[in-house]
Amino acid sequence: MFSSLTQYIVITYLLSCVGVSLYLLFVRVKLNALLQKGVLLGIVAFSLALPPVVDKFSSSWTGSNYQPCLHQHPIPEVLLTQYCPESGQEMEMCIEIANKAEHFCSCPRITQENLLLYKANPTYDWLLQHEQPLKKVFWILAVLLLGGLLLKTGYLYYIVVTSDKKTIYRNNSRFIILFPPNQMAVCSFRLHRKYIVWNQCIDMLPDAEQEAVLWHEISHLQQKDTWFKMLLHLLQPLWLLNPAYYFVINELERINEFIADEFAVSKTGNAHWYATLLLKLKTQKQLPLAHSFANKKTSRLKQRVQYLLSGRRRSLLQWAITLAFTTLAAVSLSGMAFYTMPDVSEQFDKIKLYQRLNLENKKTGKSVFCKSCLTKSAFEQSVNSEPVSPWEPNF
Repeated sequence: MFSSLTQYIVITYLLSCVGVSLYLLFVRVKLNALLQKGVLLGIVAFSLALPPVVDKFSSSWTGSNYQPCLHQHPIPEVLLTQYCPESGQEMEMCIEIANKAEHFCSCPRITQENLLLYKANPTYDWLLQHEQPLKKVFWILAVLLLGGLLLKTGYLYYIVVTSDKKTIYRNNSRFIILFPPNQMAVCSFRLHRKYIVWNQCIDMLPDAEQEAVLWHEISHLQQKDTWFKMLLHLLQPLWLLNPAYYFVINELERINEFIADEFAVSKTGNAHWYATLLLKLKTQKQLPLAHSFANKKTSRLKQRVQYLLSGRRRSLLQWAITLAFTTLAAVSLSGMAFYTMPDVSEQFDKIKLYQRLNLENKKTGKSVFCKSCLTKSAFEQSVNSEPVSPWEPNF
């Protein structure tokens, strides 16, 4: 639980939240849907990739005081000094205990500077006590989430196997229309082939409107929305408690609909006519092109119609804003990673140090320890045991 992997996850939480905040402040209402999508996916990629990159290159700079965080490193001396007895009666008591105890340490001479005094910490005790249960809960949730993804993927294959099929071609690409035995809303997904689930009610629409529905779903397939959803689903076990993750999921769903609407309009040539089609499908309760619009003051459907009529198209200005934001986000997130990673690592090192002292206290009943022998014992254990993961810092 207190490994460097956990530190990495905490840091990615911070970076993703900052990235999403910058997105909301500077670009959400300025860029078109396709550029918004690129920016959001870039924030996710930056948040995941920056910590190991910054940790590797910063710690290798000549003359840098940066302490490595995400790979093997000793506990900083400054943390050990926090457990040194205070001068006065406390120090005298510790020296007396050390001198009277048999086989206190293997050092030739006991010195004041080499003494550590263990003091119970209720917060750390609670964390250590619940470490294993929390690990089990995390792994159970991770298995359930990944199992859910497998079930959903299996269900898609089930639809493919049980449906009647028809092959069509658009833009020199092949698409398979599925007619499932039980009526479903029109949707699309991409596995090894490109599938569009069709609803017979759509056949009652004029040909032009059917074609608009078709182009909307083709856009989802060309954007590989199914694959991106699967990749983000795989990220959920790590970002289970990350509010930025759920914002990105919902925002991408909204943006994907905008992109598909734009694509359909580019093929039909009339935004007002297409917006009218959306409203028509809603009134008929056959809205394959929209999701979750009921009982909301600002519905998803209303947002899509407003976006279509706003005419927010790609332009040189939008590309300039995207470039400026990308630079701002890269600099901001890199700086944050560089300055916050050592602080996060220090907090985890404090817990690891306390854990070591706590274990020795329970094992020996002692509250005063020799710093040199304690660190030497920890080092010998790490050498004689299983190879240490590069994500795990030494004591």
